[in-house]
Amino acid sequence: SERERERERTRRRRRGQKMSSTRYDRQMRLWGENGQKLLSSAKILVLDAGATSAEAAKNLILGGISQLTMCDSPKRMVEERDLGNNFMTSLSFEKGDEDEGDDDANDDALVLERTKRIKRGDMVCKHLKLLNRNVEVNFWEEDPREMIERFRRGEEDKEEDKEELRHHRLQDFDVILASQLDEPTMIKLDDICQKLGKKLLTLRSNGCFGTVKISGAKTHCVVEAKPENRKMDLRLSESGVFTELEEFAEKFEDLEAMDEQRFAHVPWAVLLLVAKKRFDEKQRQTLEDGDYEAQKQFKEFLKSMRRTKTELNFEEALENVRMAWQKPDVPENVSECFEKLPREFRSVTEEGDGVVMMDTETTLSSSDVVSITDVGASDVSTKLFWIFVAALEEFTKRNKKFLPLDAGALPDMTSTTDAFVGLQRVYLEKAQKDQREMLRIVKETIVPNLKTTTRSNDNNSTSVSHGSKIVDVIEKDVDEKQLEEFCIKFCKNARDIRFVSFTSLADERDIWRWENKPEHEGKKAQVASFLAVDSPQRVCAYSYALLRASDAFEAKLCRKAGTYAPEEGVDNVVASSGTEKGKSMLFHRMTSDCAELRALVTKNLEAAMFQSFSTSTSPTKMDVVEKPPSDDADAVNDDGGNGSNNIKAAKAEEAGKFLERLAWEVVRSQGGEIHAVASVVGGVASQEAIKLITGQFVPSHGRVCVHLADGSSAVLP
Repeated sequence: SERERERERTRRRRRGQKMSSTRYDRQMRLWGENGQKLLSSAKILVLDAGATSAEAAKNLILGGISQLTMCDSPKRMVEERDLGNNFMTSLSFEKGDEDEGDDDANDDALVLERTKRIKRGDMVCKHLKLLNRNVEVNFWEEDPREMIERFRRGEEDKEEDKEELRHHRLQDFDVILASQLDEPTMIKLDDICQKLGKKLLTLRSNGCFGTVKISGAKTHCVVEAKPENRKMDLRLSESGVFTELEEFAEKFEDLEAMDEQRFAHVPWAVLLLVAKKRFDEKQRQTLEDGDYEAQKQFKEFLKSMRRTKTELNFEEALENVRMAWQKPDVPENVSECFEKLPREFRSVTEEGDGVVMMDTETTLSSSDVVSITDVGASDVSTKLFWIFVAALEEFTKRNKKFLPLDAGALPDMTSTTDAFVGLQRVYLEKAQKDQREMLRIVKETIVPNLKTTTRSNDNNSTSVSHGSKIVDVIEKDVDEKQLEEFCIKFCKNARDIRFVSFTSLADERDIWRWENKPEHEGKKAQVASFLAVDSPQRVCAYSYALLRASDAFEAKLCRKAGTYAPEEGVDNVVASSGTEKGKSMLFHRMTSDCAELRALVTKNLEAAMFQSFSTSTSPTKMDVVEKPPSDDADAVNDDGGNGSNNIKAAKAEEAGKFLERLAWEVVRSQGGEIHAVASVVGGVASQEAIKLITGQFVPSHGRVCVHLADGSSAVLP
């Protein structure tokens, strides 16, 4: 009956949940139960079924996502090179209808021929399904380029927009991975993802070089950054110590009356508070002002309190003595979030009959802040992030620039169990008090502001409507328990929150084309520094420039560098063979293609290559050759401007040889994917995808590049 089937589905679901907690136990220790829950509900779209995308898909499936859909051309059959570089393909020993009655159907040649009749995407998906039976794997039979073009046409056609969206289902996926697509196609896809607010990961591998870039939705908010080295905040300074902590420290003031065992197990945080209370009052007040002599005397005073030189708690106190005068500070990453905060989230004050913004000193230009429209179009977690960033800014103003306390930041100390547990309880209660204050600011200040705020001197009803809509979504989709849980998580990680912005692929193209746009000048200077002769990232920078050049080469000549076009009537396999004729043909083609690639790179980056020879981004006096007077042309000697030109000519020649060597590698690879490189690139891409899905750790803001032959890596602008 239907009731019995429902019971069976419930039993399977519970059994699956129990198995998941066991299956993913190790990785749950890394990103927690909530991170695994988000991962288990994620839907991923992968465009292309090559070696690089298959490696990324494999890692995500093993991680335990909900669904993976792979889109690949139905005309793309398994080829012999796929069997050599893609572990998700293999020879097919299953007999087809055309093999019936053939006794030699398992002959090697016939097996290979039969395999070549299978769709590559179909075979890859079948292998991926075997990795994790809890993940749904689907094969979308459509050429990714045709799909992108069709979707773009649907976007432009307003009448058919909704139908096209439903047909393509792109909005149903959380993250989209696009592999081995040319630059113009990726830019079109990036534009679509921006409109849908979806994260896009583009990945390429070409010979020994590989690259991964995040784009699509332009921003990403991180609460759980999980840095390797977290700064401790124990509130031990004069301005930071709170009443409950002072009262707890008073229990240990009579150090002289303690026996040796108890004396050696007073927590070092308490020792610092006791020592500060006994220290000279005038000098104590100058500790936080950076008075070096007072700080030095305090250390000596702390040493004088020891009975022997074997007390470990005093050693720990001396190692952390700076915390006794540590000033409250707002980290740079948190300040950046404050700067990007939409104006409508800030505190307001009544002035006359209208409502105007406070904190005019923090008001930035409209290009420096996040638009409230973008926040309104984002998901619930992003809306909550900005609401709590606004509350955090208000909290720091009310609490002398201190951030909410993180009780979990209390380090291990040499102490008795009772003393440590008691100290832990004091910090826990203070942390909970800060959390309640944050929640109160959200409910009593930020949310009412969003409902009523308009921009100063501009009665813009759009601001009001967007603020109200944000509040309506929060009240509808987030219950009280969820709000409290987010508040606890946010306060615990308040010091490490991040706002990450991504460069669109169109802007990146303009940067590497050296377009004359003022907003790109900073990143163009970074590119020039990467191309410099002494830059350790030089190989990756030039390799990426050559990858872009190879796309332009293919668009221009309708063939990959180092290969022959079909209309030329030359078999690429024969040309690549080891015969003398094949070697001669291949060398001639590679030489001409290498020169073409160099010309394409130099065309765009000649200014950057020239600029990288100088230490500054603008010409210096040595860079400028003054024109000599017409009546005394011999006045210029070899040590003047001409000497500078000779140096530049030598460096330009060296850069040309360096570029030629890398161009030969690109031509020799013929656009092929090497499995070792595909594995690394796929691993980086899947790692970045997990960061985006879970909202944990900080994703790369630039283009990640690796060159395995050189062993170098870089993050390019």
